[in-house]
Amino acid sequence: MTNDELLELIKNEYYRIKPKGCWDFMKKRDKRIPCLSKLKERFGKTYNQILIMSGISDDELNFVRRNKEQYLEKLKQISMELGYVPSHQEFLKMGYSPSILKKYYGSYLNAVRELGINFNLSETPIIVKESKEELLDMYIRFSESLGGPASCNDLEKSKRIYNAGVFRIRFGGMKGLKKSAGFEPIYKNNEKYTKEYIKNMLRKLYIENNRRLTAKEMAEDSDLPSLVTVLTKFKTTKISDIWQEIENDMDCV
Repeated sequence: MTNDELLELIKNEYYRIKPKGCWDFMKKRDKRIPCLSKLKERFGKTYNQILIMSGISDDELNFVRRNKEQYLEKLKQISMELGYVPSHQEFLKMGYSPSILKKYYGSYLNAVRELGINFNLSETPIIVKESKEELLDMYIRFSESLGGPASCNDLEKSKRIYNAGVFRIRFGGMKGLKKSAGFEPIYKNNEKYTKEYIKNMLRKLYIENNRRLTAKEMAEDSDLPSLVTVLTKFKTTKISDIWQEIENDMDCV
């Protein structure tokens, strides 16, 4: 097979598979395509460069993460969508390669620690299939079995329901969950981090740095709460949404 024929086959296979990453493509490829090390040796290019050579535009490589922060951001995004951090094997089954994270952070567990998210590696199902309404009904029925609104600890300890992280993300925190379930709120004046407090801190950091901070920089700032707390207060799973809100507020000043 000539180089041109091989590149055409690679392009056709890429569009057929619609891979999530290099590992996913190599696993599902037509076996006439050599392994990655042989491809690199033959063309003297990286995997992404070979795809571009085949006629696939850079814009179509939307799964590409070109540095360690972007690889970590993908793990964070998946964790926030699931409501928990996937295990090594779960991450692998999703079509991603934990070995990349191991390369940059020493191990998959070290990468998880870098997230700054207070979720544990979970044994809950890979995908939360229930809608927000179904989750709410699940929480109400679970609470009724306890005789009152289930707490964060109740959810974490039970094997009959998702962990608290799933509900915090979907409902903006435990308080929002209980309110949606129709339980009487318990008013306390001990809330350490309000959304307004976090916004003021982020606005100050934005001005000091003259730019948006990365997720890692936010996680390392001792004056800010954990990333999951920040995301929960803004009711989003995207750091970019938070900074967009900060920038919009600043434009109005």
